[in-house]
Amino acid sequence: MTQLFLPTGFEDDLKLILELDDAALSKIAELMDTETAVGAMVDVARRLAEESDVPPYSAHLTVQVVRYLAGQKRDCGLDENHVIDELARAFPALAELIGQRKESLIALLSEKPRAKRLRKRDRLSRGIVKTLVDVDGYCDLRPIFDAEKTTIVDQVSVVLVRLHIEDDAREDESVVLQLNEDSLEKLEKFLAETRRKLDCLAEAYPRIVQP
Repeated sequence: MTQLFLPTGFEDDLKLILELDDAALSKIAELMDTETAVGAMVDVARRLAEESDVPPYSAHLTVQVVRYLAGQKRDCGLDENHVIDELARAFPALAELIGQRKESLIALLSEKPRAKRLRKRDRLSRGIVKTLVDVDGYCDLRPIFDAEKTTIVDQVSVVLVRLHIEDDAREDESVVLQLNEDSLEKLEKFLAETRRKLDCLAEAYPRIVQP
């Protein structure tokens, strides 16, 4: 019995990654050691798709699987070789392919000091509360009709904003808010003030980055 917790359907997902070419796997390993790797999954997948021949869907699935295995590796206290052996034991049909791509898998799962520091920085920036990772939305023009409902006599402009949020386990959800002219002005003022505060902090306490 494998020490890893592998959800239903994981074998098919792993097979998709193992069938990627060496250039794609090398690019994934490279991205896993950059600041991009600790960002939202959609951002990592987008960059992978842009910088390699991996299709967008495959890129998103690949990042998801690699992050999951890396998390299992840390949680179970295993090294790269042990994880790979566990995968071969769990999925005998893929054992030969896993053996052929072992070096690439080791590169994907290896702990790199820079990546470890970046993850810690990301955890500290997120804390233990939900974090905003993306925003989208659209404007809405709502007409006001006369008593007979035959003529538009006025209108109201609002903005619908969807906030994409992740918790500390990177489980995501969406929250939709409505803004009118007044609330939008308050939000703009708050963001401008917050930016000035962050700029002041950055100037007073420069970030120290170790190579």
